Formats: sequence, C-alpha cells, structure tokens
Amino acid sequence: HEARALDSRTKLVAKFKTHRDEISAKIVDKICEEERGHVHIGMRWYKFLCERESLNPVEKFHEIVNRLNFLISAPHAEDAREQAGMPPEFYKPLAHPSRPRKKQKQSKKEEKIQEADNKDSV
Repeated sequence: HEARALDSRTKLVAKFKTHRDEISAKIVDKICEEERGHVHIGMRWYKFLCERESLNPVEKFHEIVNRLNFLISAPHAEDAREQAGMPPEFYKPLAHPSRPRKKQKQSKKEEKIQEADNKDSV
C-alpha cells in the first residue's frame, strides 16, 4: 500500500547512499515523495465516500483491514502520513511491531563494495 512508501523512504534512500548509489537514492526519494500525494488523494476520496454513506472513516478502515487480514507494520512515518491526510488513529491501533528480517547473503558485488568501504574508513 502506498502509505508504506512514506514509512520506508528514509531507510531506502540511506541504503542506496550507503552503497554510493546517489542516482537510485534520488529516484527512490522522488517516488516516495510522489506517494504522499497519492495517499492524500486516496484519503480525500475515502473520507468523502464514508461521509456520503454516513460511515465513520476510521471504524470502516479498521473493519476493512481486519476483514482482509492486512498487516500494518510499524514503524510509521507519522509526519509524512499526517501531511498526506492519514492521522494516527487510522493505523496505530492496527499496527504490528516490525519483525526482524533474516540477514541475506551478500552478492559478490555487495561484498566488493563493503570491502572498499572498509578500506576507505581505515
């Protein structure tokens, strides 16, 4: 879901910069910035439709998320979500703590980059 891009923006951009990939970092940053507008438009329409049907938008959102068994993982970029029109009452009560991920084996290219980083820092 598009709000997740708001949450992951900082980490994704930092990851590319760590690997000295400024072009990808800028692309991801731009994509994530555009997602804020998409979330804003979606929230505006969602609230309009709820109002038209006399539904509480927060309660209906919780009902839909629970019925579809969606997972809303923390952490959340609260400021970005708020700017996009999604206040915390929509997602915080539904949030699950993020689970630690298994460390994936580095590719040969990633190993070489890591080695170069280690040499530069010595």
